Amino acid sequence: MIDNNFSSLKNVSYVANEIPPIPGIDSLGRGYDIFGLYANPKSTKIDLFDLGEQSQISIAGKNYSIPIIVAYQELIQGSFQSYYSISINEYLKKLNTITSLSGNYNFFSGSLQVDFELSELRKRIHEYTKIIDLVEKWKLTLPYSNIGNLVNILKKDVKNDLYGGLDPFELFDKYGTHFLQEVIVGAKCEYTISTDQISYRKTENIETIAELSYKRFTNQISLKEELDYGTDINEFNRSSNIVVKVLGGSPEYGKYIQLSGNYEKWIESIQGNPIFCNFSDNSLAPIWNLCPDGARKEELKKAYQSYASNKSKPLPQYCISNLAVIGSSNPNIAPPYGYTKIDKDLNAGAGGEYIYICYKEDLDDQSYPNNPITDIDVIIANSLNDAKNKCPANYTLIEYDLNKGAGGKYVYVCYSKQTNNDPIRSINIMEGSSSDIPAPYGYIKIDKDLNAEAGGKYIYLCYSRNF
Repeated sequence: MIDNNFSSLKNVSYVANEIPPIPGIDSLGRGYDIFGLYANPKSTKIDLFDLGEQSQISIAGKNYSIPIIVAYQELIQGSFQSYYSISINEYLKKLNTITSLSGNYNFFSGSLQVDFELSELRKRIHEYTKIIDLVEKWKLTLPYSNIGNLVNILKKDVKNDLYGGLDPFELFDKYGTHFLQEVIVGAKCEYTISTDQISYRKTENIETIAELSYKRFTNQISLKEELDYGTDINEFNRSSNIVVKVLGGSPEYGKYIQLSGNYEKWIESIQGNPIFCNFSDNSLAPIWNLCPDGARKEELKKAYQSYASNKSKPLPQYCISNLAVIGSSNPNIAPPYGYTKIDKDLNAGAGGEYIYICYKEDLDDQSYPNNPITDIDVIIANSLNDAKNKCPANYTLIEYDLNKGAGGKYVYVCYSKQTNNDPIRSINIMEGSSSDIPAPYGYIKIDKDLNAEAGGKYIYLCYSRNF
């Protein structure tokens, strides 16, 4: 509910030159890059409106100027927002929960580059969690219920561009596709975590442990929580990379929020330095809503679909693009250039050469020349010719016997790059004294012993399409 009864306002036009503007007004009414950061002043664009005559408002003993046309509502509330996902696409969709922007696009994808390292985004091994500790002081709102009120206060140059002076894509680049008609003002601490799915063994709900990790970081955790979950938090933190960003409040305390007493001092400092920190469900409106002309409005709506699609290309991720087998009497044999050697001898315990499998990684982007490997198999045969006959159609056989010099069966690896399967993201070697070795979490075991009839350890190749 918007408070339009400004009992604390003084309707005087000169106050804007004498007292500071109400915090948050510098973001309200601006275009917004919905493919940039989430609820961040850095992603605001050009101011669209002339907000006109000012009044005066007193908040916590401090006077501010505020446009008469803008509604002020006190909030004074704190909350935790928690987002957990196992993929980047899911992470971005959850960020869009409040704004509910329509369309299957990568909204707020600019947050990825500041929340995570690029290597974490390109490896599917990670899970993603974001804790937002919000302190909301007030809400500022334009009179959007009557769009004509907003059209009437559009700046002249904005109106010219919006009504047809600019190509739609140029317009969106300059002003954004949406604008801020409502902002929540306060401060927030964002605690963003990428967690290695393989090294972290979940014993509790990951969102619960992430929130407790944040509470420990800011010295808010209770003794009971530390006793009950301390080991889980330690394991979670060891398997995670954590990025902390504080917006609003005193930078002196926000920058070192983990030091004893600084969290409380930061909370106290917010009243003196609040900023635009969060969206409401009414914050973002399409810029074409400001077009009275139906034809231009439809032109912009249609152009938005193409513009948003161009901004929403999937982030390329690593996959296996090639395999190689190498062997030598020297275990320190180097892999081919650009390949990574899995340092587990495929003849372990059987004698013969030291033999290793190597892989090459590329990005699963069509702009890269090497198509990803989509399937791998092992062929056990009586000879190389026998292996060639057994090799499935459209598979490439690596003509290097994995039992070379050790006796036993001829063992070869083959792979396919057909597009009817998802790319293989990683491979691994398992070994043990029994054939009942389970595949690691997230991996598929090729149940054919790479030491077939040669003695020594049981050795198996496994792969993952997930990470």
